[in-house]
Amino acid sequence: MSDKPLEQLGKYVDHLVENFERLERENGQLRQELETLREQLEELREKDLATSQEIKSLRQERLEIRSRVERIREHVSGLEEPVKGAVL
Repeated sequence: MSDKPLEQLGKYVDHLVENFERLERENGQLRQELETLREQLEELREKDLATSQEIKSLRQERLEIRSRVERIREHVSGLEEPVKGAVL
């Protein structure tokens, strides 16, 4: 048996090992990147929830202010009516 086929097989195995090690490194980097992205996603979800709650609170406050303004308007209108009908 010639050394050439064994040499080729050795080179092939070396090449496979190099590729496997490279893939393991890339896999590790991708796992780290995925973890970073997951953390960022969770932060965005928390910010979105906080923003949604703030919007809901502001809408409720707006409704309350509108209600108060309407009551004040009715009160002012009630005060103006006798003045309109008053004789000087």
